[in-house]
Amino acid sequence: MERPCPCSFSVVSSRRHQRAVRSSHPSVATRRSRLQRRRAHCRPRRERSTFTLLASLNASSISSPLLQLQSCCCDYCHDCNSCRRPAPMVGKPIYGCSSKPKARGNGSGKSSSGIEGDETSCWLTITHAHGEKQQMAQHTTVLAAINAEIPAVPADMRDSIAASLIEYGAARQPDCIEGWCELVHELLCEDLGIDLRADEFDETSEEEYIQQLVASLTKRGVLHRKPPPSKPLQAGEAVLAVLQEDGEWHEATVEEVSATLPRMLVVRFRQWPKLQSTPATEVIAVSASVDDAQEEVQHGACELCKCKRRLTFHHLIPKETHHRFVGNSLPAGLDGEPTRIFLGSYGANLCRPCHSQ
Repeated sequence: MERPCPCSFSVVSSRRHQRAVRSSHPSVATRRSRLQRRRAHCRPRRERSTFTLLASLNASSISSPLLQLQSCCCDYCHDCNSCRRPAPMVGKPIYGCSSKPKARGNGSGKSSSGIEGDETSCWLTITHAHGEKQQMAQHTTVLAAINAEIPAVPADMRDSIAASLIEYGAARQPDCIEGWCELVHELLCEDLGIDLRADEFDETSEEEYIQQLVASLTKRGVLHRKPPPSKPLQAGEAVLAVLQEDGEWHEATVEEVSATLPRMLVVRFRQWPKLQSTPATEVIAVSASVDDAQEEVQHGACELCKCKRRLTFHHLIPKETHHRFVGNSLPAGLDGEPTRIFLGSYGANLCRPCHSQ
């Protein structure tokens, strides 16, 4: 004869107790949630009775102790056939294991140059400081980065080096990690002749010190991963704009720059006498897009006029707009992946007359 599950007695007694409480104190019962009542049913007892111990020792339906613990929500009942409250088989999160995937690379979320952030983002430009207070704060931040990352720099030269680094960066406008590393190397090693290593036993190379300084400037906010700001367009300037009818880039002229809506421009297309109000993100100056990869190609047939001449590669999507599509959706009607490799290779080999039309 099967012995009843000891949980049933606690459940029945709990139900009787609840009926008594509900009849005498209805307000108390209504406040208790369903979860609290469930926990009250299967709450472990502090003292085990002899009957409970015998039931747990004579349980033969499950042989594995691990399965016995996982099959029932009660701590003292291992007979899952008689217990009507099976425990949900939900694994607990392991401490120290995060569900978020780590960044590719060395596993620390940093690129090979030591700079945190997305490895696919190659933009790295200086943060423009407006006003005397911001300029002083920027100078102090650069000085702190030099003190922390390159201790071999003489103390009496650090202040002037920080000012020169900001001035050189604002004048030359490097826009990538390699450009900033080259600028720092030129300033410290070539112009000033400073040995970045502390002593002859220092195994850290100059390139590593420079990369650490650039990474520190990025972490402190002196450099940021944003494209360089484009020059504001003026009325009468030749541009390339996206036509609403086909979603393609066409030559146009800026007719009006709205003062109330700075992100909207009124352009007139040259091929059609049409005025169109266009967002500033879909307008680019011709001077910024004509110099698409001035790499001379071997003589061949132009893909537009079929004449055999010297060819140059022409980007069908202007290079200055590539950062708008990387990782996002491509323009309408274009099949491909939103990567810099695809955008850089999407074009045609044209002769100079067709390229300048």
